[in-house]
Amino acid sequence: MSCILISDCGATTCQSALLETSSGKLIKMSTTSGYNPHASVHTDFPKLGFEKEGIQEVYFFVSGYKSTFQESIHKQLSLQYPAARIEINSDLKAAALSLSPHEPSFIHVIGTGSAVNFWDGTSFTNPKINLGYLWEDYASGYDIGKAITRLWAEGKLTNDENKTVKDHLGSIETFVQKVYKGNSKQLLAQASPIINSLSKFTKEKIINERLELYFSKNIDIFASISKHHFTGSIAFAFREIITSKMMKRDVSLGAIQKDSSEGLISYFQHKIAKS
Repeated sequence: MSCILISDCGATTCQSALLETSSGKLIKMSTTSGYNPHASVHTDFPKLGFEKEGIQEVYFFVSGYKSTFQESIHKQLSLQYPAARIEINSDLKAAALSLSPHEPSFIHVIGTGSAVNFWDGTSFTNPKINLGYLWEDYASGYDIGKAITRLWAEGKLTNDENKTVKDHLGSIETFVQKVYKGNSKQLLAQASPIINSLSKFTKEKIINERLELYFSKNIDIFASISKHHFTGSIAFAFREIITSKMMKRDVSLGAIQKDSSEGLISYFQHKIAKS
């Protein structure tokens, strides 16, 4: 049986699906560890969870993708699927194909990291340079984790909140050492779920501050141009706040989804049906 493998690989998790080439029937899905080529020195390339037999095409969408990573990613995928034709793109394109495959719109990914780009219905037209997590990634898991640990280090959390953070992360000194020695983006992003264990006041303060910054940099300057779609764990978790902020700005809001996998599968199934 001939198959197509589709993988939407974020920095934290990689969602993959196997489709039958002739019918588009979904055969199997898998969830494995994520990957970001910018942090490849700290993380292994993921095993996608499927045997190589029968896989004729691989469509791999990955966070942090740039053309300079094409060769190294292709090499890794070829080791797993030597007989397959391989196509590599960014997770932003996965989001575009999932959310708005044919209509112009802004595509936002807010998960472990964050990014935005304008999709014209066939390709991206980048309205601004994305400087990556060291300068940007506003409102992402990384950004929220950084905000939590900053308040913790500065003694601006309550006693109960300090205990909560310490129970999750250990001592501030040990955690800071881990961040500087390891995959800093991933470690700080892994601290972001602590937000749900903090007081309502602290949680709302952090989320509103980080999202306001995201909006000022990535939405307010383009607000009236087109519809805005969102995907990613953070966008989905705080979809009500995002919706409220969009309404206050009178900006056209499209869909907000947790990840691109379902829409991406649907896109390829429609593509197969038309072929």
